[in-house]
Amino acid sequence: LYFTLEELQSSSWIPFAVLIVYEICFSIGIGPIPFLIMGELVSPQFAGASLGIITFVYHALGFGSMYIFHDLMRGLGEAGVYYFFAGCCLLGALACFALVPDTTGKSLNEIHNEAGTGKEKDSRDVKI
Repeated sequence: LYFTLEELQSSSWIPFAVLIVYEICFSIGIGPIPFLIMGELVSPQFAGASLGIITFVYHALGFGSMYIFHDLMRGLGEAGVYYFFAGCCLLGALACFALVPDTTGKSLNEIHNEAGTGKEKDSRDVKI
């Protein structure tokens, strides 16, 4: 879809509709990923503190990307900003692939033992 600036100003519903679509896609896409990872990797006794830290970092990075957007747009142009954020997404995907452990069928203690942050094997391991 292509709209000129005049069409957007006369159709005030379009930006609102695009914002709603963005929020829906974000909420069913990458939005909940940090919280899902927290549930898999963080011990329940630290869930409150880790949730606060994750939420703060999550929103701080979102604010930072919005804050630098116009400066990037002036410096790199529209295509440059698109490629910059695409590169950030690619680096994030590679980091997740390299750093996030596979937790399929493992208990929290097994995950922590593999990461070198847990106690020795506990007889009360519960499978996730």
